[in-house]
Amino acid sequence: MSTKRLITAISFALALLATACGSTASNGDSGVQSVSEEITDPLAELDLVEVPARLLADDVASGEPGSARLVDGFSDFNAAVGEVEIEEDGTFEVLFEFVVPESGSCSLGPFEALEFDQNSRVIFPTFEEVERDGACTADENPHLVMVGVLRNDLPDGAFSVSVSPAGFYPLVEFDAGELKAAGPGDTEFEVLGDPAIVEVGATGLLRNYTTHCDTQYLWWQVNGQNWQNAEPGPSSIPSDWRDVERGELVDLIITLEAPDLISAVAFGAETVVMFEPADTANGCD
Repeated sequence: MSTKRLITAISFALALLATACGSTASNGDSGVQSVSEEITDPLAELDLVEVPARLLADDVASGEPGSARLVDGFSDFNAAVGEVEIEEDGTFEVLFEFVVPESGSCSLGPFEALEFDQNSRVIFPTFEEVERDGACTADENPHLVMVGVLRNDLPDGAFSVSVSPAGFYPLVEFDAGELKAAGPGDTEFEVLGDPAIVEVGATGLLRNYTTHCDTQYLWWQVNGQNWQNAEPGPSSIPSDWRDVERGELVDLIITLEAPDLISAVAFGAETVVMFEPADTANGCD
């Protein structure tokens, strides 16, 4: 992640702090106000790792500027940003809301990434770089961003969320493991790659199995083979798989019952589907 991209996200906060202290200066390179040299540059000590996130809302003029929070379910989400059609995945996913302060004269670019600073252990949003022409005014307007994060992608250990890593705005703190329960990554099953190697009698987890073509194919190469539904006739998705579906994706627990037979069940469901080796490559009919 570039320093210039980070500055887009937090330079306004720096300008506000400097204005409050009565010590701002014009930065000819960036076109935004910067703090005087006695204030430590918050960019210098960042050790960043991107957190995979699903963008649910961006640039919503709602909320208290500078605030961040854990969203309490999808009814809370819709109360904050209006009715939006999204797939609910509360078992595996948590929602975070960030209301980033935005200058009336220096709008933020579109949301770009969710970053985790391994030094401060703060998760915060960043935005695409925007060209600046002149100094930013010190008014705080809400720029609400809401994202979904798989529980298994959250940092190990305690962490916080905030609109900025620099410490100018409140932190919402979470204890180690507080939000990481109930995800597929917390099972005893090994997460398999594609292609996968599985011994007879062994069980593994296939992440993000697509249900686009029902259960006609396994969509994964296992032990160098393609696999198809072993039952004749229609290969519809079991109803309890639909209950745990995320869009057209489920996490699939497979067991190699024999060299030519795989049993599969969606994580969180009970109905088992059997697969056998296929002579042709996976594809929709």
